[in-house]
Amino acid sequence: MKKILVLDDSQTALFDLNSKLKDIDAGAKIYCVSNYDDAKSILESNSIDIAIVDLQMPEKNGADLIVYMKGVSAMENIPIIVLTGSGDNSLLKTSLEPMVNHYLNKPVSQEHLKELLQEL
Repeated sequence: MKKILVLDDSQTALFDLNSKLKDIDAGAKIYCVSNYDDAKSILESNSIDIAIVDLQMPEKNGADLIVYMKGVSAMENIPIIVLTGSGDNSLLKTSLEPMVNHYLNKPVSQEHLKELLQEL
């Protein structure tokens, strides 16, 4: 059973992603959280297989979580899919690019999400 962490400050986006992920893999355990601290807590207490992280968030953002994950040996190899609603992927083209596996623009297509999950 895959364990997937989804971090997004939008409850609508979390609901949408949770629904799409359940359709793709009904057996997956999906942890939907809306802030950095909850995401960090889930990562520290569970063996997460994939992280789906929104970049644009108030306070500590998705980039902060990615940097944290890559600095912890038990988390450094977790595949990361980055979400962005802005269409601006310039952060990925800088220091974050080598840390992430894929990125998705919102709204997320279920078919594209399925393809990415199969690659990981």
